[in-house]
Amino acid sequence: MLFPLDQVEQYLQGIFASLERDSSTLRWPDHGGQSTLSVDAVDAAAPGAAAISEVVTLTHRSREYSGLSVRACSELNRYAAMGLLMAGANNAPGLWISKVGIAARDQSDAVRLYAPLLCGQASIMGWHSQCLARGRYQADPAQSPLAGGGEPARVDQSEFAALQASDEHAGLKGVLLPGSYTVQLPWPEAVAAGSTSLLGIRSTERHSLYGHGVLATLELPLSLERNRAPELVEHLNRWELGHANLPPLLGAWCVGPRAPTFISFVPTLLCVPGLVPALAAWGRSRHHSVCQWIETEGTR
Repeated sequence: MLFPLDQVEQYLQGIFASLERDSSTLRWPDHGGQSTLSVDAVDAAAPGAAAISEVVTLTHRSREYSGLSVRACSELNRYAAMGLLMAGANNAPGLWISKVGIAARDQSDAVRLYAPLLCGQASIMGWHSQCLARGRYQADPAQSPLAGGGEPARVDQSEFAALQASDEHAGLKGVLLPGSYTVQLPWPEAVAAGSTSLLGIRSTERHSLYGHGVLATLELPLSLERNRAPELVEHLNRWELGHANLPPLLGAWCVGPRAPTFISFVPTLLCVPGLVPALAAWGRSRHHSVCQWIETEGTR
């Protein structure tokens, strides 16, 4: 197994005393719902990419989200941290979910990056779910399950500068500011000539529930038609859930202020070394995958 499930089990047992393990699945009750972390062996190949060997899925089911509309989910996902909300069908419990596919060559990432992020998400997912279900969209960061919300994210400016240097080498021009970097990613001429997605990584914004951290956004150059945007966002989220060989699903597509946007927020305590370049790499990969999806689906 590439994912360090034994160590993750030991860590989560220190938080959830009722945690149980069945083979490669962990289960525990949390804030009135049920959480699960499972590791499944797969063989998912993608053109030009390494085959995915394992998929790690973290979920939290809660009846407080039963019967939610597509529009309501698209609004609640604006508050995403490292997972997305999907409404349950036929009044079934709603589902918060995070997902990571791991290639054989990525075992070091599974240990140093994916496991800490998923452990952190597991520790806040139930609390996050209950807050939003009950209309609590703001909180004192000191009241969250994570410490350090009042402290700035531990991100060095050199990490943002390295992103700019890499993009300039590739012919892309980004904007570097203290604690942030944004870059326009062009779409293929055959799909949307002259259009660009906007990728941003920022340690200068605060989450209303967690305080400081690192925010990553990918904004698509698609019309934000209020009657249609929630359905498009839901299609994007279901597309992400249905494929193992996409970038880590540690966030959610939502109806952003200007356009459909993927948003991921990593609280300060979970800002592990290498996070900023990883978020940028996932954003670029997601951009290319979405371009292919749009071309196939004809959703523009």
